[in-house]
Amino acid sequence: MGPINRYRMKRAWGRRFERATHNVRSFSFTGSRRAVRGRDFSWQGRRPNPYARRSTDWKFRLKISLLSALLFSFAALVIYHPRFQVSTVELSGLKRAKEEEMRPIVTGIIRHKAWFIFPGESYLFVDLAEIEDILTDRFPVRSVSVTKHFPDKISIAVEEKLPAMIFDNGQHYSYLDAEGKLIETVRAVADYEWKITTRTVTSTASDGRETSQEEVVERSHRPDAKLIASELGSWPLVYDAQGKDLAVNGPVLDPQLVSYIADWQAFLTRSTDILPSYFIMDSEFSDIIIKTVEGWEIKARRRPEGRGEFNELLTALRDTIDRRNLSYIDVRYQGRVYWQ
Repeated sequence: MGPINRYRMKRAWGRRFERATHNVRSFSFTGSRRAVRGRDFSWQGRRPNPYARRSTDWKFRLKISLLSALLFSFAALVIYHPRFQVSTVELSGLKRAKEEEMRPIVTGIIRHKAWFIFPGESYLFVDLAEIEDILTDRFPVRSVSVTKHFPDKISIAVEEKLPAMIFDNGQHYSYLDAEGKLIETVRAVADYEWKITTRTVTSTASDGRETSQEEVVERSHRPDAKLIASELGSWPLVYDAQGKDLAVNGPVLDPQLVSYIADWQAFLTRSTDILPSYFIMDSEFSDIIIKTVEGWEIKARRRPEGRGEFNELLTALRDTIDRRNLSYIDVRYQGRVYWQ
């Protein structure tokens, strides 16, 4: 055993004494025997030096600025450069609608200012839904599909409505669809299709002179159904004596009435040997008169509850009616058929 180093023992015992004193102080504050490090409650923390330079990540900010400038420049290029503006409009599916009428409307739609500042013909701002809505509203089409092709082209596929009848308002012949809306005005009514009856009226003036003039007594319209069928097709031809004004895509007849007239046309041509020439409606609520090629006519209800008059007409034609001197057949009354 070597000599005792009293300095070393003094340091060791001093450290143990300080540790024990610290544990007793900690127990008096916390109520626990666990030794904790003493805290100086007068410590306020380090105060910043107002004269010290603050370190900043300038490289990160520079990268963000460069990236933002790059994105802004790319967006401006796509919006304003002519290479990315729609210059080609491709139309397909047109049969009755005229391309020279539809194309200027599409061009006018895409040339407006988007949000009052951006060019509407830019590839980013071409409003496909607006083109579809306007074309559907202005033209007799069933559907419109618009597609963009990067960078400067749009294609428009049109599906037009099919005619359900030919409508005659005394001035023009037009196509109507199954909903009773005007598809297209096809041609004007010829002068020879109107029969005008006049008479001469003579009057005496105050000075004793006599004057005469022609006065219209009656005007009757007889469509040239055979010519119309050869030129426009074998759709039901309906003459409306009201002479109402028409507008493209505007409602003309009730859809149920269109269906009823089409049913009559199909019934007569398929189930009988009677060929209908044209249909007549005298007023908004009048019944329907069906002019036949033989010259006589059929009177039918305008808004029937069913199709019972078809069977009634068949029974009458088969059993009792002689069509050689026939003027009309009236099937407007349920369960009864009248003829003359």
